Amino acid sequence: MLRTASALGVPPEAFWRLSLKEWRMLTERAGEPTMGRAAMEGLMARWPDGAWGESPSTASRSPSPSLRDEEET
Repeated sequence: MLRTASALGVPPEAFWRLSLKEWRMLTERAGEPTMGRAAMEGLMARWPDGAWGESPSTASRSPSPSLRDEEET
């Protein structure tokens, strides 16, 4: 990631201060489609993650709070 930042002209000290949102803005490709909610839910249904010690069949399938928060912004 640091090499990519350097190639974009971002000095190391500025790179370490970037937020995740800023990093994504710098590195996203214009016009490249992002994954929508339906595609994400399809992946979650196909490959569910279980909580520690749970089997995938008993794990909750609701999105994590951080995923819900990101979609609202």
